Formats: sequence, C-alpha cells, structure tokens
Amino acid sequence: MMAVCLVLGVVWADHYSPLPSSVAPFAALALVLMLLATALKFSGGSVFLCLAVALTGASLHAHRIRPGAGDVAHLANTGPVRIIATVTRLVSTTEYSQRVQLDVHAAGRKDVAVPVNGKLLCTLPPDRPVNPGQTLLLHDVRISLPVRITSPGQYDEKRMLARRGVHALGKADRFTISRPEPLWRLTLDSTVARIRAHVVQVTRAAMPGPERGLFADLLTGMVFGMYSVELPQDLVEHFRRSGTVHVMVVSGGHVTLVAGAIIFLFRGISMRLPLRVLLIGLPLLLLYGLIAGLYPSVLRSLAMAAILLLGMVTGRRYDVWTALSVAAIALIIADTSALFSVSVQLTFAAVIGVVAFIPRAGPRRRQRASGFVTTLLALGGSALGAWLAVTPIVAYHFDSLVIGGILANLIVVPIRALVMGLGIAVVLLGSIWLPLAFLPATAGWVLLEVTVWTVRFFSLLPGSSLSGFHLPLGGIVVWYFAAAVVWWLLYGGSMRQTVESETNRLPRRQSEPEPQPSVSRAWPAVMLFALAAIGFFTAAVAARPAAHLRVIFLSVGQGHCALISDTGGNHVMIDAGSGMASSRAYHWVGPRVILPHLARLRVRHLDALIMTHADDDHCNAMADIIEAMPVRCLLTNGLPLDDSPAAQQALAAANHRGVQSAILRAGAKISLADSAELTVLHPPEKPLQRTVADCNNNSIVTRLTYGQVSFLFPGDVQREGEEMLLRWARTHGESLRSDVLLLPHHGRKTSSSGPFLDAVRPTVAIVSGAPPNWQPAHPEVVKRTAARGIPLLSTDMQGSIEMRTDGHRLWISSFSGDYPEDRRRRRWQVPISTPDCAAAW
Repeated sequence: MMAVCLVLGVVWADHYSPLPSSVAPFAALALVLMLLATALKFSGGSVFLCLAVALTGASLHAHRIRPGAGDVAHLANTGPVRIIATVTRLVSTTEYSQRVQLDVHAAGRKDVAVPVNGKLLCTLPPDRPVNPGQTLLLHDVRISLPVRITSPGQYDEKRMLARRGVHALGKADRFTISRPEPLWRLTLDSTVARIRAHVVQVTRAAMPGPERGLFADLLTGMVFGMYSVELPQDLVEHFRRSGTVHVMVVSGGHVTLVAGAIIFLFRGISMRLPLRVLLIGLPLLLLYGLIAGLYPSVLRSLAMAAILLLGMVTGRRYDVWTALSVAAIALIIADTSALFSVSVQLTFAAVIGVVAFIPRAGPRRRQRASGFVTTLLALGGSALGAWLAVTPIVAYHFDSLVIGGILANLIVVPIRALVMGLGIAVVLLGSIWLPLAFLPATAGWVLLEVTVWTVRFFSLLPGSSLSGFHLPLGGIVVWYFAAAVVWWLLYGGSMRQTVESETNRLPRRQSEPEPQPSVSRAWPAVMLFALAAIGFFTAAVAARPAAHLRVIFLSVGQGHCALISDTGGNHVMIDAGSGMASSRAYHWVGPRVILPHLARLRVRHLDALIMTHADDDHCNAMADIIEAMPVRCLLTNGLPLDDSPAAQQALAAANHRGVQSAILRAGAKISLADSAELTVLHPPEKPLQRTVADCNNNSIVTRLTYGQVSFLFPGDVQREGEEMLLRWARTHGESLRSDVLLLPHHGRKTSSSGPFLDAVRPTVAIVSGAPPNWQPAHPEVVKRTAARGIPLLSTDMQGSIEMRTDGHRLWISSFSGDYPEDRRRRRWQVPISTPDCAAAW
C-alpha cells in the first residue's frame, strides 16, 4: 500500500506541477497527525500515513520538475556564457557531437562567475571524448529551453528532461577538462570495460557456426542484456514485433538465475544460508549489474535479489510482493523519474503479471499432477500474465499491439533460462580453458538458432502484431480492470479459501475439496477476456466514419507534412520530412512525430504518399513511414535523386515493401471519395531547367477540391516555378483560386510573389516550417499577405493545424491554440469568400 501511495503522489505532482514549498508542509502535517493518531490509538492512523507518503512523493518529484531560483535555466537566451560543470552522464556520441548531462557549479561572462546550480544537457564537439566524473570549463555556451510539443503523440522531450531535473539545453564549441574523473571511478569503469570485453571475446571464440559473431553477441545480450553489445537493429525489431524483446533486457528472471547459481554453488539446495554467502553473493550480483549496466530495471532486479538473499540468511520467508514493494519504494525515492521510464514500467508489470497468473495448487494436487503438466501450466499462466500486464504499456508508448506474443513467449522464455545457464558456463569455463566452453557454446548455438527462427516467424506472421494501435489512459484502466476480473474468476475463490484456512489455522478435512481453478470458473474467464479483446480490437482498430473531409498540416519543425483524409477512409500524405536545422524535438521525425500522430488519428494505411521533391525536409521520414505501415503507391516528380540520400532511402524502402511508384505531371487527377479530387498542376511534361533552383521549381503542385472548398499545396516552388504555374493554368483553363493556401517554400521571400497571391486569393494561408528568426514567415511575405488581408497560421506557433470541411463550411483548429487574434481559442471563425460557403466554428 505504501508503494501505491508513493506512486500516486509522484503522478499527481507530475500532472499538476505544484510548488515544492506548498507540498512539503502538508506532508509534515500528515506525518504529525499519523503519530498523534497512533499515540491516541485512533483508527485513522493508516490513512494519515498513506497521505504522508503520497505527499512526500509529490514533494520529491516537485523538486525535480520545477527549476529552482539559481537554476542554470534562468540563463537561457541571454547570450554566450562560461560554465564550470561536472559530467554526470554520457547521453550519446556520434561522429559529429557528443551529448552529456552536466551538474552546473558556476556560470558567468569574461572573468566574473557566480554560483549557479541545476542540470544542463549540453552538446559538445567530438574531438575530445569526456567521461562521467570529469569537471569541464565550457566556453561560449549558448543556453536554450527545451521546446514544447506541437503534435499529438509527439515525444515530449521537455517533460522527460524535467522529470530528470534537466530544464535547459546547451551547446558549446570549445571546452577544457579542468579536473579529470576520480581515480576510483576511472578504475571501476576500466575494470568493468575489460570484463565486458573479455566476456564478448570468450563467447565469440567459443561459438561455432558461420555466423559466430552474431550468435555470440546474441548470447551475450541474453545473459547481460541487449545494451551490453551492439545487435543488428533488424534483429532487435524482430524481437520487439514478436513480443519477446523483454528476454533481451536484464530483469528479475536474469538476476534470479544468477542469484540461484550463487546459492547453489555455495550452499546447494539448503534454504538457510550463512552470512558469508550474503557477503560474497551481493558483490557478485553488483558486478553482474555493472556489466549489464545499472539501468532502472537492473536496479529493481538487484534489490529483489538482495532481499531474497537477506531473507535466506535470516531464515525469513521470502514474499515476492513485499520485495517488489520495497524495490519500488527504494527506486522512486532515489529517482522519482524512474516511475516514468518505460523499462521500469515494463519490468514491474511483467513481474506482477507472472506472479499473479502462475497457477496455484495445494499439496495433494501437486502430487496428482505430473511434472510436465505442472511445468506447462506454469509456463502458460506466466506467459498469459506477462502479456496481459505488458500489452497496454506497449500499446500506449509504442503504438503497437503484439497479438502473437503469448505463443512466442511460450517457446522463447524457457529457452532463455537454458541459454542463461549455458552462457554463464561458457564465460566461466572459457576463462579457465577455452576448449571447455565448446560444448555449452554448441548447445547454446542450437537454442539460439531456434530462438531466432521463432522470433522471425512470429514477427513476420501476418496479424501477429498491429502497428498504429494506440491505447489511451482510459483504455488502459479498462484493460487492467478486465484482466483483474479474469484473475478473480480463475484464482479468486481458491485464494479466498486459502486465506481463510491460514487465518483460522485449522487443518483441512480429508473430505473438504481442495481449492483449485475449475472449469466453471475458467470458461467465464476465457469468454470475458475474449469479449473484452474483441471490444478493444474493434474500438481501437476500426476507423471511425468520417463526416467531413479532413486536412491536417502536421508540425514537423523546419519541414513539411500534410495529411488528407476523405469521408471514405482514403488517406493521402503530401511530403514527410524535417530539416537538419530543426530542434532536437523533431529529429527522428517519422517515429517520434508523424507515426504517433497517425496512430491517434487511427490512420493505419496510406493510399498515396506524394514526394513533391527530393529535399530532405520534405522526404527524410518517408522510409520510416513506408516500413511502418501499408502504402499503396509512392508518387514523385521523376527527377534524378542522386543528390538526395533520403529520397533514395524512401525509394529503396518502397521497393523492399512492394510499394508501387509512379511519376506525376500536370493534368493528372487523383479521385477521392464523395467527389473530392486532387488535381496535379505542376510540373509540366518537360520539367523546368536552368532556374535558380530546379529541384524546388519542379515541385509537385496539387489542388484539392471538395464541394465549394479548395486547398492548394505548392511544395517549394519559387518565383520561376510560380510564373510557369500561372502560364499553365491560363493555357489549360485551370483555376488556382483556393480557400486555403500552403505558402510555398516555407514562407521564404523567393516565393509567394504578388501575382501568385492575386491568382490564388486565399482566405487563409498556412506556413509550415519557417526558420525560427522568421515568425510566422519572412517579413516581406508577411507584408504581401497583410496587404491582401490574408491571415497567416504557422505550425511553429499553433502546432499541428487541422481543417475539416463538408464542402460548404470550414472548421479550423490547432494543437496549441496560439492564434494571433485570440490565444485562448483552439478553434477560430474563418470568413470564406467563396459563394455559398459560410464560416463555422
């Protein structure tokens, strides 16, 4: 109960962000009231204790998520500063930069420095690698604040950093190491690195077969976790899609096997251990954790294993629920942000599900049941429990539902236990004499072959996993409620009778039936779960009938992405990319911004994906989209793609997935439902040449018409392209008049010329991905649109912008609601000048 109260307090503080000074006094008051109630023997002492624990958790988390008075975040956007800080964590390293987390001690300009505190996530040049524990002097650091999210489902870097106590970002081009890392830390890091390298070397030398390197790394990953080695991303993706990736993450199962091996080596099968086993076993467990990496899931497993060893030394009965609660409390008090770590949520949920759903039986039933049947029931119950507990978390964070995970886990989980033992034997025996490791390595190779074949089979099996499946918080609550009802129908009666029997301390009569799951209880549980699963599948997968045509301009940083969804369930996406100059929140824009947004819109296929031209800020997310969901056809302008690796990757992904490709030219038409039509207006049959920018001026330009409402998507055409578009429209009798105009080339002054704006005469214009110093667009473009009375909406300011129309009226809404005329609104009235087209909210 204390762990639950602590979790609720942290979640409450994370949602409401209270002032720490306003929460701590109430926590102290609740503690005093608890002590008074206990002293006076009142019955409300436990209530005050729960309240004190919850408020303590809220106070601890509030201190993290709100910057203090002297935090380095207050220096954001004030110009370059010099900073003295200590490296606490190495976040990432590439050939272009290294990102580190710093504890800031002082900051200032020139020779004047003042004490400053707080944490800073800083980007440094890669020429001089840094290590945790070093103190750095950083020169000319430019500090900024994390950006807010601008699209539904977008990865919220600002909130995730705040949970870790980081409220500012920094970038330094120069730094010096003023003090090296402590000797003890350098010695520990180098020792762990040497041991990890030795483990990899021994397993690679002992592993047979043509792919010995792959299987050696896979063996090391299953023993010490996937983060201890570099595994191929496609193999990791197979594990994830088959629902078995948890066997590659160090969890309670791994540490339990290690602890069991330690106990067996020192004491055999005895249930009482001497103190020396604890003194030897704990350092060995800590060494295993250091090799695997002290991630939150590893720390939780180590804490539970330490409680197990301590209980066996003191002769106390080990209770998994108590150990789980103690581990959760210790982990949250040490770091409240651990509660929001996906790995922590998955590992705790998996343990709870496995323990709750393992079949329970009394002694007489265990005597009647064979070992094979008992083992099979235990595997089936643990696989079902783990799947029920983990699936909602995966669907919420990763927008995917693994349906075949139960069957895959029935095969992979038992193999994992055998591979763990064989892997430890390979390392130990190979360290003594390498030929001794050949036999366990060969057995491990056979089991790993079966594992790889199994995960690839279930990963590629049609219908085994569903991408784009997002389960909201309300759905998670309903899911767990249904799982609790299933558990009660299966085990509730036997659990109640067992508790009553233990409470009364009376021996069970011979004629009294032993409590056990019966067929009458099992069938309602199975039927209830089947009905709940069908309901969830129907509610989450089936697309809602659309009453209006919908056009969404996604906020993707300095890039462009637009989605058209008609009333018949057809979806067309125009461009999908973000420029390198975008903030870090828009890096990996496909999996972190676009795909989560599509999952929340229940868009699980694209009928057409249009690449207006081959610039990265228009196409560098297309490969991710093609790999993640069914795409019927990829449409391009047909120009060479030699200078665009992103466009080449998109075409390669299309070929790999069997997506048809076609070239669009002026005059082509794409028919949608309910007489909606997408007309191609540019480029002409003979593309433009020798212009200022041929790639931009040959962008695909499309015009969407639905009833009396129209939208124009001109890509990145510049002045020469606009002139050609005007000539073609006059020659072929096509009208450019549109109610909504996407300003070409992100609102730059080289586009949106006066004649072009006069021909389109939009009621409202959208700016997607303008540079940060131009908001909402270039000043000259702002003047041109203002002179014509055209209001501007920007995805940088308003976030993702959604427009819905029934062919006569137009509704406009945005994610953030920052409209220039009324920042309190998320929907606005837009006067439509087309005849018989009225405005609406």
